[in-house]
Amino acid sequence: MGADGMSTDVSFWGSLRVGRAKRERLLAEIAMTAERVAKRRAAANPLAQPAPGGGWWVHAEHFLQLARDKAAHREPDAAWKHLHEARRQEVFGYAASELAATVTALRYEASEKLSGWRRDAIIKTLDQLNAPPPADDDGRRCLLAFAMHLRDERNDDGYFKLSLIKGQILLLVWVLAALLLAFVALAFATPLFPDRLAGIRLGNIASWSLAAGMILGAAGACFSGLISLTGVSAAVSVPERIASTSVTMARPLIGAASALAAVLLLSAGLLAALSEQALYAAAFAAGFSERLAIGALDKLSK
Repeated sequence: MGADGMSTDVSFWGSLRVGRAKRERLLAEIAMTAERVAKRRAAANPLAQPAPGGGWWVHAEHFLQLARDKAAHREPDAAWKHLHEARRQEVFGYAASELAATVTALRYEASEKLSGWRRDAIIKTLDQLNAPPPADDDGRRCLLAFAMHLRDERNDDGYFKLSLIKGQILLLVWVLAALLLAFVALAFATPLFPDRLAGIRLGNIASWSLAAGMILGAAGACFSGLISLTGVSAAVSVPERIASTSVTMARPLIGAASALAAVLLLSAGLLAALSEQALYAAAFAAGFSERLAIGALDKLSK
C-alpha cells in the first residue's frame, strides 16, 4: 500500500488538513502493522529455531522503528518504504492459509492494477510458488516477498515522483508571486519618480520598461511551467523527473532572456512598432513560449 494520493484542495488550510490526514494515516498503518507483528510473534512456535541474526520479527520491528523515526522527522516517503519492508518481513510469520490468500490477492492486484514488465514479473514470480519442483516453505515466502517488493516499488516510485512535481509547482508558485509583486512595485514606482526613471534609457526604450518586460517574461515562463506540470505523464522515470527540477529552476531565467530579446527587437522597430502595453504583452508571450523569441531572432539573422 502506497502513501496517500494527491488532493485538489490547494488552499493553505486545505494543504494543512491534507498533510495532517496523510501523516495520521501513515502513523495508523505503522501502529496496525506493529500490532500484527506482536501478535504473530506471540503466536510463533517457541520450539522453532530462529534464523541467524534473530527471527523474522526482529527485522520487522527494526524496520517499523525506522518508519516511526522517518515519520517523526517529516519524511513520509522514507517512512512508507520502511513500512513496506516491515510488511514483507512479516510474510515469514504467515500461516499457510494466509500465505495462499496473499498470493491470490497479489495475483489479482497485479492483473488489474499493474501493466508492462512489472505485472508480468509479479505473475511469473507467483507462478514459481507452485511450479515443479515445489519450493520449500522459506523459498515460497521469499518469492512472495519479492513479488510484494515489485508491487511496493512501483507505488513508492509513483509517490516519489508526485512529491517531486509538488516541489516544482511550489517553487514556480513562489517565484511567480515574487515576480508579480515586483511588477506591481515597479508600476507604482514609475509615477512616483517619473524624472529619475525616465532618464535611464537603453537606446530608445526606458530601462524600467525593459525591466518590466523581463519580469513579465519570467512570469510567463512560470505560468507555462505550471501548466505543463499539471499534465506530466506518469511514464516519466524517476531520474528524468529529478533532472527536470533543474529545468524548472531555469525557466524564469529563460523566460526573462526571451522577453528581453523580444522587447529589444520590437522596440527597435525591426519587427513591428507596438505600443507599450502591446510590448508588455509580447514580453509575457515570449516568456510563456520562448519559441516566439527564438523564431524572431532566426528570421532576423536570415
